[in-house]
Amino acid sequence: HPQIRIDGIELQPGAAVDLGVLQLVRGGTLVVHDDPAMKCVYDVFDTHDRYVAYVSSPAPPVRSDLLPPGDYRLHVRPQGSAPQVLPFSITAERDTVLTVKPVPGVRRRIEFVPAAGATVRAVSYEIRQAGARVMGNYVEAKTADELAQDVWLVPGEYELTTTRPAPKVTVAFTIAEAMREPLRVQLRQRVDAVAGVVRDLR
Repeated sequence: HPQIRIDGIELQPGAAVDLGVLQLVRGGTLVVHDDPAMKCVYDVFDTHDRYVAYVSSPAPPVRSDLLPPGDYRLHVRPQGSAPQVLPFSITAERDTVLTVKPVPGVRRRIEFVPAAGATVRAVSYEIRQAGARVMGNYVEAKTADELAQDVWLVPGEYELTTTRPAPKVTVAFTIAEAMREPLRVQLRQRVDAVAGVVRDLR
């Protein structure tokens, strides 16, 4: 059964709490067939873009834990091809099967540029197209001067927003076959409004 979590209850020694009747929901499983060479990362979101679960298996096919019945989106982030968002539905006590095949994309390097005097060791970001989430990722600095990552996207108009560190930065950009120059994202400096001290951005 899917996990049940109840928050906000404090028990004192010797006390008892009546939780009423708990009705367990019978869940279903997502099964993903792919080419292991794609090295995909799978995340499940609900239809409101809320994160639900990370999906992985030690051996193919990839299987999720039990998910409550309903509609979801599988976010696929492969290496060397474009990310995909695949809608699917879960039915109680059944497997939902998806087959993932690579979608060719244009390679674009993203370079994150810290503000002068700031130290940034890592950046989290997400990319959207027409308001819909396409992918999210996390990049760590390889050296003191390099905070960059390659992405593969199908041609079109996109918007990148950094989610960490604060403050957020949003940049609109275009993916086209002929474009090869990197996308440079200028990070902003976070300043302590009281002490006036520049904080280390982690």
